Amino acid sequence: MNIMNIEFNNDLTQIKSSAFKGSKLTGTLSIPSSVQSIGDYAFQDCSGITMIILPEGNLTTIGQSAFSGCGIKHIYIPKSVTSIGDSVCDNCPNLTVVTLELNDSGNVPTYQMMSVFVNINNEIYLYVIGRSNINNN
Repeated sequence: MNIMNIEFNNDLTQIKSSAFKGSKLTGTLSIPSSVQSIGDYAFQDCSGITMIILPEGNLTTIGQSAFSGCGIKHIYIPKSVTSIGDSVCDNCPNLTVVTLELNDSGNVPTYQMMSVFVNINNEIYLYVIGRSNINNN
């Protein structure tokens, strides 16, 4: 697929599986706030994508290997995301920072982190932001 840039419709609610797999998309990928789910392999092997902006609010599901093989350096997972497929950022050689937001209960999201971020050949810094419900007495 030779698509290099894309602007999504603000009424889009899902990005289907393998929708842009292997495309030549470059630069920043901005997902509209109307999107509720990103399918399996949706942007797999889009190595020209260097930044992904995931919206707050409606996005609840990111499918398996959705961003594997992308050129991203950082990914922020909003607290609205409740389901992430395996290997979501598999083989992202530039990825060094993963930021998660605490869920509404003040807890770290319960993703299976070892299967979500695999085959990354560099050191990754995991940041968790938000107000914790842990009592420090």
